[in-house]
Amino acid sequence: MRRPRVYVPNRGGHDYSAASKFGDIVYVTEGIVDRWETNLMYREWVRALKDSHSGDYILETSLNTLCSIGAACFAHLHGRLNLLLYRNGDYVERKIVISDLLGEGVRNGINML
Repeated sequence: MRRPRVYVPNRGGHDYSAASKFGDIVYVTEGIVDRWETNLMYREWVRALKDSHSGDYILETSLNTLCSIGAACFAHLHGRLNLLLYRNGDYVERKIVISDLLGEGVRNGINML
């Protein structure tokens, strides 16, 4: 079994090495990303996530739109979302099993969509 991966939306000027304790760092984009190029962002995430596993992570950093597209792609592929959030000088993980949450809402008559 391979070591988990940590998908970093953009390789910018920050040091993300502390996140490597959760897995191997994979940069999705590098440098300046045009916030209006959502189709390009989507294609970059599709390329990056093609070999992803459900135990991998997305590190929340960079443009909100870039992170949102990555989270949507990951959740669609794996039915879950594993996030790394920066807090007090370190990363904390948060995991959401999307398929369970949506199923629970439907069973309880709540329209989750």
